[in-house]
Formats: sequence, C-alpha cells, structure tokens
Amino acid sequence: MKTRSRRYAPLSSHRRNTMTYTFPYAALKRRIRFDQIVSKSYWSWRANPAIMVPTMISSSIAVLTQSIYVIFATALLLQLESRGLVSQISSDITSGNTSGAIALILSPSVLYPSIAFLFVAFVVSTIVSILASGSAYSSEFITYQRLLNGEHVKVATAMSALKAKWKKMAWTLFLVQLFTYGPLAIILLAGGYAIISSGIGPLSLISLIILFGVGLIPTVVFMFLFMYALVAVALEDLSGMAALRKSSQLVKGNFGTSATYAIVRVLSYLLITGVGAVASEIGLPLTSIASIAVTLMLVPILHLAKTSIYTEIPKNAEMQFEIYGPTSSTKDLFGGPFIGFALHKLKQGIIELKNFALNLRNLPYHAASAFALLVGVWIGLYIGRNGVDATILALGYQQGQINPTVLNAVPFSEGFDIFLHNWLVSLSTALSGLWFVAPSLVTLAFNGMVVGAVYYLTPNFTMFAAAIFPHGSIEIPSFVLAGSAGTRLGVAFMKTFGKGKDSPEEARFYEFARQTVYVLIGLAILFLIAGFIEGNITPIIMRMYGWH
Repeated sequence: MKTRSRRYAPLSSHRRNTMTYTFPYAALKRRIRFDQIVSKSYWSWRANPAIMVPTMISSSIAVLTQSIYVIFATALLLQLESRGLVSQISSDITSGNTSGAIALILSPSVLYPSIAFLFVAFVVSTIVSILASGSAYSSEFITYQRLLNGEHVKVATAMSALKAKWKKMAWTLFLVQLFTYGPLAIILLAGGYAIISSGIGPLSLISLIILFGVGLIPTVVFMFLFMYALVAVALEDLSGMAALRKSSQLVKGNFGTSATYAIVRVLSYLLITGVGAVASEIGLPLTSIASIAVTLMLVPILHLAKTSIYTEIPKNAEMQFEIYGPTSSTKDLFGGPFIGFALHKLKQGIIELKNFALNLRNLPYHAASAFALLVGVWIGLYIGRNGVDATILALGYQQGQINPTVLNAVPFSEGFDIFLHNWLVSLSTALSGLWFVAPSLVTLAFNGMVVGAVYYLTPNFTMFAAAIFPHGSIEIPSFVLAGSAGTRLGVAFMKTFGKGKDSPEEARFYEFARQTVYVLIGLAILFLIAGFIEGNITPIIMRMYGWH
C-alpha cells in the first residue's frame, strides 16, 4: 500500500515541494528505489552542507602522506648532496655522459640510501594514512548516522566525531585494504619476479598486464563485499573481522541493491573524470572542477546513500522516504536557490577571513606559516643551485618558454582551473593541520621549494619576477593564511587530548574548526582573482620581459 501527502519544508533560504512515499519491505527486496535514496541524500547534503567537512578532512590525508614523502625526499637529496653526488649526476647528464650518470645512480652510495629512504617513507606514510583515515571515516559515517537520526549537522558535529571510533575504523580499514589489495600485490610481486628472472623481453610486458588483470579479480570482489564495513563500525560499533563479516552478509543478502550502488558510484567517477579528460584535449581544463565535484558533492552524497541503504535494508517494517520532484535537485543545483546559498556563504567567508587575518592573536600562526614558506624557498634555492636545476635543463627544459598549456587553453578557462586547483590545495593544506600541525607547514615549505627551484630555471631575476609576482602577490599570502589557519586548528586539536567533552578546549577547537572552514570559503575569492591574473594577465607581462 502506498500513501502520499504534500507539504512544504524549509531548506536554507527557500522552500521546496516534498512527497512522502511508503514502500513495503518485501517490495523493496524485489526492486530498489535507488533514485529516491539518492534524491534524499542530495537534499540532506543541500540542507546540511557541513557533511562536506569530513570529506574535506579525508582529502587532507593526501597532503599528509605527501608531506611525509617530501620530508624524506628532501632529506635524501640533502644527504646525497653533502657528498657531492647530486651535482656529479647532474654534471654527467649535462655533459652527455648518460652511462656514467646511470652507473652512479645504481651505485651502492646512491641506490642503497634511496631504497632505504623510499621504504621508510612508504611504511611511515601507510601507517599514518591508515590512522588518519580512521579519524576521517569516524567523523564521516558518525556524522551521517546523526543526520539520518534527524540531527541538524554542524561543523562541530563532524569535528566531535573525529576521535569517537577512530581506532576501530583504522583497524577495520587496515583489514579491508589488506584483503582487497594483498592478493594483487602478491600476484604482481611473485609473477613479476618470475618473469624478470627468466629474462626481460616483449612478452614480459604482456605477461605483467595479464597478471595485473588476474590480480584485479579478487580486488574487485573484496572491494564489493566490504563496501559496508566502515558503515558497520559507525552504526553498530563493530570492528575488524566482525565488520567485514557484517558487510559481506549484507551484500550477499541484498546483492541487487549493493550492485546498483557500486555501478552508480563507478559510473559517476568515470563520467566526471571522462568529461575532464575529453575537455582537456580541446583546451578546456576541467580537472580541478572535477576534483571539487568529487570531494565536496559526489562522495558525501554517495556515502550518505550507502549509509541510508545500510540502515533501511535490514528493517522488517515499512520503509519511508522523503522524496522530492524528479527535477528538483537539478533546478536547485544549477538555478537561483543554490547560487544564492553559495553567495551567502561566500559573504560569511570573507568576513571570517578578514577577522582571522587581522586578529593579532593569530600573529604567531601567521609567522610560523610564513617562516615555513621561507625555509622551503631556501631549500629550493640550495638544491636547485646544486644540481637539480642543471639536471632539469639537461633533460630538455627550455628557459624563457611559457607553459604551452596556458597558451593553448580556451580563453579564461585556464585561470578558472588554476583558481579551483589552488583553492583545493589550500583546503587540504589547512585541514591537514589537524594531523599534529606538521603537514600544513610542510606543504607550505614544499610550495616554497618549488618557487626556489624555479628561480635558477629562469634566465634572470626580471623574468622570474614577471612570472611569479603578478599573481603571486595574492596567491602566496593566501597560501600563508591557509597554512596559518591549519596551524592554529592543529594546535587547538592537540589541546583537546585528555580533556572532557564539554571542556573549554573542546569548545575552542569547534569554534576554530568552524572559522577555518569559513576562512577557506573566503580565500576562494582571493584565489579566483589570482587564478584570473595567472591565466590571462601574467603571460602578457611575461612576454613583455622576454618570455616567449
């Protein structure tokens, strides 16, 4: 039996038509109303934008692992250059002595330290990534649980769940990745060793491709079976093998529903990345907007849909959805209501950015962020002067040539893509400060290293200034502010350890987290201006000072 009623419910600053549908559980077992689950998830995302915060935190984990590799790679380069090895390799490449450079790279003095640094970096980054992901997923799925229980989600809601079940999440995630990717790794390592031992030839590549295809079979199967494992940790307080078994049982008992979700998720990712790839081929860069669409919209909506499926399928009672018109979400997303909502949040962000930047209490964080950038510039100048830049030039880089990607892009599109890319990087930079501050500062140092290394790739200081300063005068301070916000957020988070739930430290952390999110929203306008200058004005200025 189906009942239907019409009513109105507020959503942000506008109103929307709703219908309530009731589906018998038995009918749901035969035919999943997946479109209605996604519709509900969209409007929940729309009415509770703070559910994007956990996925924003997840995106910062890539910055965390990147910072670990940057630290180890920089330490390796400095250690090798202390013995003059980087300069020697660069000299051999520049003089055309390729065999000598290869021999030096494969020598014990270079190869063994490189393997040791890479192995330690891999182990450390993997462990840290799993532990950090435990916190991020704890925040994400507990936030979804509270949303589905009728709670309005705020930034504090997401932040308060960071430490709730992170250990169980991390352990379960480790097992999921072990079972999912372990067979593929074993097959590739064993098969690759056997193929290489028997001699490298044209058939070796084909054999490795076949092995990779065979190894993907158990990977896809386990990925499908364990799709609900992390949801089980959040909703039922399971952990490890118990969560994996629960997920497998739910998938097997509701194969159609689970397969529908998996197919929709894969196709959504393929569609977004495919559009970005095709557009890039015609000079219309959309990769950054695709990344933002995945991080801020697709992942929250699909993960919330998966959580809804988990909570509703096992019920024996009738299942109710609050459903909206079939085109309501499309009209809302690309129409006036959503744009008005976004502009309102942007206005709030600009106010919070001004307050954060000018507050004298934040001066130590601004100073720490700027210092990290300057340290990175110094390291970049050092390694650039001692072999790295000479190697880049020997490999074919031409001084004084503007990036062809910028010149061949559709007018104004490159600046928009640069804006979105830099804003996404600033978002990850700031929120990565949660992980004990260091990643925010290391990311700034890395950006400084790039600037320092580029200096010796330009013919003179005037050409360097023409390429960096027009947009950098806005972009670099914006990154410093993002790093400063991340530093303050990380310090506040560390102060909550060992404190009670209602302690002043917890309240201060939630307030800083809310302000950090709005600071990032406010930074969007600065990165938009800098991106427009970099994509459209900087190339003109560069030509005026000798670039071609």
